[in-house]
Amino acid sequence: MMKMMTNKLIRSAILLALIFTFQSSTMGQTRNEKLIKVIEGYADNKECSFFETTEEMFKLMSKRAEKEADPRMLEYFKKTKYVVNIQASIRNGNDWFIDSFIKKANLDDYTLLMRAKSNTRNYKFFKRDLAQNLSEYLLVHRRGLYFMVTAMDISTLEEMAGVVEMVSEAGGQ
Repeated sequence: MMKMMTNKLIRSAILLALIFTFQSSTMGQTRNEKLIKVIEGYADNKECSFFETTEEMFKLMSKRAEKEADPRMLEYFKKTKYVVNIQASIRNGNDWFIDSFIKKANLDDYTLLMRAKSNTRNYKFFKRDLAQNLSEYLLVHRRGLYFMVTAMDISTLEEMAGVVEMVSEAGGQ
């Protein structure tokens, strides 16, 4: 009788551990809400301009691109869930924004893809993989940042900046 209770207890403990592990790994695969809060904190900063496009807007833009028969735009809009662009004013040797942001953001879960620092440039480019083939891309630079959640493979800084610019232009039409 005691052995049966011990076995049940062990099985229950294992089941609970598996459930906890599954929940924490699933939760870790959603978009980084803490990082988004840090980013949104710059929306009210007088030295920054802020642009955000949500998943709902991408759904609306997908419908419009479908009607206009623009397959390239449709692909971008269907694969992208969230985009933020912050442009910061220039001051203090142009590094105030990147230094401020990196101090506030916890980027431990991100992979650093590229970085550069010189007299003329300073940037860091990060990626974090999520569930359902989505990834978060973050480019922090002297003049601001680009952040996106997308199923696209972004492999260059120019490609990321181009997608963000295209989204901001399409949303303003």
